[in-house]
Amino acid sequence: MNAADRNADDVSENDAHVSDHALVARIQSGDRDAFDAMYTLYARRLVGFAYTYVRSSDTAQDIVANLFVHLWVDRARWELQGALAPYLFAAVRRRALNYVRDQSRADRALALVQDDAGLVMGHLPGPFDVDTALDASARRAALRDVIAQLPPDRQRLVALRWREGLTIPQIAEVVGSNAKAVQQQLLRTIRALQKKLGQTP
Repeated sequence: MNAADRNADDVSENDAHVSDHALVARIQSGDRDAFDAMYTLYARRLVGFAYTYVRSSDTAQDIVANLFVHLWVDRARWELQGALAPYLFAAVRRRALNYVRDQSRADRALALVQDDAGLVMGHLPGPFDVDTALDASARRAALRDVIAQLPPDRQRLVALRWREGLTIPQIAEVVGSNAKAVQQQLLRTIRALQKKLGQTP
């Protein structure tokens, strides 16, 4: 990437931050339309992310609903330091981990075997060239099957990177890691997916 490209990326990211902070400022002033816009933009995606931790659609929805209630009630004290998306995903991650931690061993075991139908990852762009003879629906189904075989932490990386479009530093912020570690995990995940997809009939 040349200097011009880097500068363009910096400008784009700065514009996004300005837009995020403007939205939060409106919410802090009590603008319900701004709050509803944030909810519409993020709620469904956050529920899907929470699901990868709690393995229960109802619980995932409760976690996200409680977060938004907290954000509205406590809006006057909300301090957004960076971009909105990683902030919200990190908040959901903390709440989901707290939920899992607080469950009894039996409850956690039950949650882990619940129906996985709520986890819909979507497709990955880029280097994943599944057999072109498969139609689009079959390709998506094959990819979902392969992703579902990944460990939960890898599934979350896939969701954050290719479904939510977060940058590697933003993902690191969400999962509480560093950018280099996230990049290495993503590369290992890509190789694993490529290998499995290469075995898809």
